[in-house]
Amino acid sequence: MLKKFFVAIMFAALLSVNICYAKEELATVKTSEGWSVRLMKLDTLHYDFEIMDKNGNCAALVPYSTNLYDFYYDTHNNKGVVIFVMGIYNAPIDDDEGLGEWEGSTHYLPVYACFEYETPHKEYYSMYDNDDGIVKLDSWLGSCFGLSNHHYHGIIKSPHHFKLTEVLLTNMPELHRVINSKRITLP
Repeated sequence: MLKKFFVAIMFAALLSVNICYAKEELATVKTSEGWSVRLMKLDTLHYDFEIMDKNGNCAALVPYSTNLYDFYYDTHNNKGVVIFVMGIYNAPIDDDEGLGEWEGSTHYLPVYACFEYETPHKEYYSMYDNDDGIVKLDSWLGSCFGLSNHHYHGIIKSPHHFKLTEVLLTNMPELHRVINSKRITLP
């Protein structure tokens, strides 16, 4: 029941936000390939992650949550799972069209990602001082049909959707470092 509520809240947040509109950019991390992840502040309580493509266009939006922001802290033997909903704008009809839900050309795609977090300091683990590692995704991502499903039996097949997820998750430790260096406090 809590999971349905969480997905409903995320879906409502995505629908209430104008496409990639935000009031203030708090932090940005750019990849060597030209992609980037930005943390945007909408108001005092609402934040979003924007995933920007190589051309600087907003490709996807993911509502901020502490579960997503701190996902790599919650591991067992350095492995874990993170679940979130990604809004993909001007999404083409592709192999993933039956997953998630659509509103016009916006595809709301639930993502179930297994990952490994490798840190050079395995013998020293502190939840609040462990941002120097590397997030590695499994070679597949799960999804579901609709937004309130409890089973992620669908497989994300689109290379573009995999890339969006990879850019967001693998750059989260660096985003933490940037946010911490700016002394930004998040809810």
